[in-house]
Amino acid sequence: MSRNALHWHAVLFDLDDTLYLERDFVLGGFRAVAAWLAGECGQDPEELNSLLAGWFEQGVRGNTFNMLLQRLSLRREGLLEQLVGLYREHEPRISPSPEVPVLLAGLEKKCALGLVSDGYSRTQRRKLKALGLADRFRAMVISDELPDKARKPSPRPFWAALEGLGVAPENAVYVADNPEKDFVGARRAGLASVRVRRPQGIYSHLEPVDRVHEPDLEVADLVELERVLAALAASRST
Repeated sequence: MSRNALHWHAVLFDLDDTLYLERDFVLGGFRAVAAWLAGECGQDPEELNSLLAGWFEQGVRGNTFNMLLQRLSLRREGLLEQLVGLYREHEPRISPSPEVPVLLAGLEKKCALGLVSDGYSRTQRRKLKALGLADRFRAMVISDELPDKARKPSPRPFWAALEGLGVAPENAVYVADNPEKDFVGARRAGLASVRVRRPQGIYSHLEPVDRVHEPDLEVADLVELERVLAALAASRST
């Protein structure tokens, strides 16, 4: 067998909504944008922040700042880019999900740990620093730092992490949250996968569009991950 009955040779983790709640970063970014923009347009920062947070809770994604500028009738050239930059560069006030530090401390004694994340490099690095988790991972791949900037579902970020760990794909599992790209990407790279479906996760409402996009197993948080990993390894070895 390529692994024993309990442990994989490597476990790779996604970052956002896997190791912490991404909504905490998003809402912190909105507060930073609202505070800055209030000084530019003479508005109450709390009112601006309430608008942004309210749209987020309604499921608005991707064009939130466009909507805000339209609402305020602000059309200054380059202003949208400034807001996006403020959002990406704000100092994150985020914490790992409660079970994560203990989980990683236990897992790193049994297998190699890696991280594979999409997102803008400086932003993701800021998140890792705020979370205090970077030292747990022997290999970290942020896809935008790759020469071809290949994001998931490309298999390249997974292969880069596994190369850094010296582990073959069939001996590794990826733990992530997004059924649009995470598990099909892991499957293309030859890894098994586990979905963590946190109730407050941004993608928790999404279902895989087909079997190729499905994870092998699913958990509501990472408390039971070691047990699930052992069960998944055992099922693969039979």
